Amino acid sequence: MARRGRKVEQAARRRGVTDRVVAGLLVVLAVAGVMSLLPGYAQAALGRTLCRVGSLGLGTCEEPRPVLGAAPLGAPRCSLLARLDEVLPETRATTVTVAGSLPLQLDRARDGDTIATVGPVETGPPPLVWEGEQRAVRPLLPGVAVPEHVAWRLPGGQGADELVAALTGQHRLAAQERSALALLPTLLGAGGFDVPEPTTSYSRVDLQVPVLPAPAGPDAGERPDADPSGERWLRLDGSRPAVVVADRSAQRTSTVAALTGELAGHPVQGGLRWTRGADGAVTDVLVAVVSTRPVLAETGDPQDGKDGADGERVEVAYLDVPVQTAGERALAEEWLSDPAGFTLELDTLLGAQPADSSDLLSSWLARAATVTVLSFDAAADAPDRDRVLRELVAGYRTELGPDDLRAVSQVSPSSSGGSRTVDTDPGCVAS
Repeated sequence: MARRGRKVEQAARRRGVTDRVVAGLLVVLAVAGVMSLLPGYAQAALGRTLCRVGSLGLGTCEEPRPVLGAAPLGAPRCSLLARLDEVLPETRATTVTVAGSLPLQLDRARDGDTIATVGPVETGPPPLVWEGEQRAVRPLLPGVAVPEHVAWRLPGGQGADELVAALTGQHRLAAQERSALALLPTLLGAGGFDVPEPTTSYSRVDLQVPVLPAPAGPDAGERPDADPSGERWLRLDGSRPAVVVADRSAQRTSTVAALTGELAGHPVQGGLRWTRGADGAVTDVLVAVVSTRPVLAETGDPQDGKDGADGERVEVAYLDVPVQTAGERALAEEWLSDPAGFTLELDTLLGAQPADSSDLLSSWLARAATVTVLSFDAAADAPDRDRVLRELVAGYRTELGPDDLRAVSQVSPSSSGGSRTVDTDPGCVAS
């Protein structure tokens, strides 16, 4: 009898252990089911809490998070570069990996404003949206897709965490939907991982037709080639389409076109960007000139006295023209929409002689334009026209190293339209 009692007692203990194991499995399955109904950030938070409880606080339960904030840029090296930052800010690029393998590039300016782009660098041209071409969607990971040729402008860097959470959540949800344990979330439509709408989109326009409205008449229609005079000029390069940048957050639209021209008998290239505000009026014009010769007619090389022969250096001149009054807007509209095509004579802007008072456009540019010239060693990683055009489209300049610049010069506007002077600052370059 005693032996039979012991067998009954052992069987009861085994049933008790089995019941506890089954109950534990049911609890685990119930918790997993509840967690599958929660949004991604709640799942992560609950998972970390259970991990800390289960490991008595000794486990490493925090998920690694990408460092989204790039180290802020320091103050500009000199006032000349600070002035250029107002129209084309310098940024520092940081690339982090989210959702396992998806690259996210953050370009942060000195004031904290950040441009975010998702996925590998796009090599194809933007769509011809104005001609009816649809913007395609680019799949990046299972469950993650974004429109082509878009970006997110994040004022002060705000919104980067939400963008990362949405991209990661979409990828996680796609993995859940492929699992047999995700029946309830699939049936109930668990989600909440909508990627924020891009704030900036890029498209192309054909330069063979006027981008700005031209005066009606027999000359309206296709643009003939401009016929500039003089030895220092720029005109539109009709062989390359322009890029239109629509920025919803800043309520502005910019058009960037390639330029070609001549500087004292030598070919030069560059880019043109004009920007319209929410009311459609032109707010500013920015011209970039890339040359292997000295750009400013009245200056040599302030660093070492070289004669600036072709091939020794590359200079990039930025001509910033703010448009502030109704008269200036009318003049800018007429200049940019000339049926003969955009042209720009550089003798006054890149020289020290006064403007011709009978030439309204030349007089206005002399009174309003600020010219900033950056000089680079040609043997170094000097910018070319393609890089300058990319920077005009992006709206920012690539960060320069302490030894990249050879010299910086600036020609300030003259309120009287008279002779202008060239300013240099040795503090702009490394000693």
